[in-house]
Amino acid sequence: MVERVHTLGFHNVTEVNFGGPSPDDHYAKHRAYMWAQMNDWLPTGAIDSDTKLEVGLSGPGYHINRSNKLVLESK
Repeated sequence: MVERVHTLGFHNVTEVNFGGPSPDDHYAKHRAYMWAQMNDWLPTGAIDSDTKLEVGLSGPGYHINRSNKLVLESK
């Protein structure tokens, strides 16, 4: 997908492996790390008030695994 976007002329795109390791040891996967970063940003962020968006962002459940890392439930 990233290659296709680059061929369309967009070069400010970064590929993210959501299932890859997190840059922060508190999270099991990169997806959980990004979700937590977004959660921290939301109180001061500027996004439209949209019910579908709210449901999508608050939908994933989570738990702490045996390694004491946050894990998001599967999509």
